[in-house]
Amino acid sequence: MEPIDAFGLVKSLEKDLARFYRKLRNITQLKELSDVFQAMEQQSSAHADRIDDQCKVMVNAPLDVESIYGLHNRIKGSLFEKLSHEKDIHVALAKLSEAEELIGKLYASISKYYRKSAQIDVSTADQFDNLAREEFQHRDFILKKLEKIRITLDD
Repeated sequence: MEPIDAFGLVKSLEKDLARFYRKLRNITQLKELSDVFQAMEQQSSAHADRIDDQCKVMVNAPLDVESIYGLHNRIKGSLFEKLSHEKDIHVALAKLSEAEELIGKLYASISKYYRKSAQIDVSTADQFDNLAREEFQHRDFILKKLEKIRITLDD
């Protein structure tokens, strides 16, 4: 596969994640989590828009993306398979937070690649650090929702 601009890659991944979260909203047994899926869809769309703006002003080292696309698709496929059969929303939220953590780790590894690269543009790495932090914030948002549900059920 030919190298691709990292911002273009992440823009594509975030748009795909937004579509994926929209799809998750249609899983009947997880309708209670529609607000979580909608929030995650909006966050992914916002990331894609922000990255689109950055693509226009920043040039960075090309990135070979075949393995990144493979991992991205495996994360989505595995998560959809697990969630489409999951009836326990606690387990579903935990699995969703794990997927967000994996995405954050993916972005952190891209950041690490750019930091090691001789062609590094420090601002590119900083953008991926920001994205990674935001993915971890998404995980925390989901985990707070899970905790709120658990507390409600315990009362």
